[in-house]
Amino acid sequence: MLNSAGISCHYYCLLFACGLRQGGEDEEGILGFLVDDIRTEARRGNRLNCRFCKKKGATSACAIPQCQVKFHIPCGLKNNILNQFFGNFNSFCPSHRPVQNIPLKFRSTNTDCSICYESISPTYPFYKELWTPCCKKWLHKDCIQKQAYSAGQFYFKCPLCNNEPLFKSEMRQFGIYAPEKLVR
Repeated sequence: MLNSAGISCHYYCLLFACGLRQGGEDEEGILGFLVDDIRTEARRGNRLNCRFCKKKGATSACAIPQCQVKFHIPCGLKNNILNQFFGNFNSFCPSHRPVQNIPLKFRSTNTDCSICYESISPTYPFYKELWTPCCKKWLHKDCIQKQAYSAGQFYFKCPLCNNEPLFKSEMRQFGIYAPEKLVR
């Protein structure tokens, strides 16, 4: 929870709020999000109902302009929305989220996660699993997310073949967040 000038908010809620932009430097407001802008976005959100829980305060929405799905970040995560932690920080509802382009011969493979060694039965549209395009293996999304948190952007790479560019790009596209860490 982040706090400043009497405002408390979650970092991801700031990143994925549709009507909020970083208007300041990183040291201003809350990580560059200005307090007045946060208040304005909170007022806007108080008029919007979450598609999933039906309560007000839904400041995130599907990035497809014609889509009217609005949600709270926690509600969206429970209902298979996809957040992309780069560029415009887009979110996609289950109907519009990108799906990995996986060759058919790899789609129905019952296999084990190469991180936790638990069984995986990939099921389209692959909400809980991710496929590594570099070495063509399946991973639980939760397992690779834990690795990304631990590694950070600088050290994040395929845990199987050590490919970095293709693997990192694919994982980011499908919602894996690797935080920036200072290299010392």
